[in-house]
Amino acid sequence: MPSDWPPLRDTQFNCAKSNIKWLEYSGIGLATIAADLPPYQTGTRSGKDIVLAEPTADAFFRAMRAFVVDPSARLQLAREARGHAAEMVRQSATIRNLACP
Repeated sequence: MPSDWPPLRDTQFNCAKSNIKWLEYSGIGLATIAADLPPYQTGTRSGKDIVLAEPTADAFFRAMRAFVVDPSARLQLAREARGHAAEMVRQSATIRNLACP
């Protein structure tokens, strides 16, 4: 089951992180289950390109089980995530090129 799930607890340190893991995983075609915390709430679309779960073992288990029970949904989410991540990288490169010609 190609997927990844960065487990974060609801701490001040973890809430200051970015969604770079989601970008990396999406870029290589993995579906992501992440803690429903600020790093993964920004720049992603819950249910479309990421699964945001409460930061508890039970919630992560339910999300992982859903991936196993419905692999086509996991694959669709991974495809959406890859496209969205690629678009975000393109936009970032365009902005960088405009700022630093």
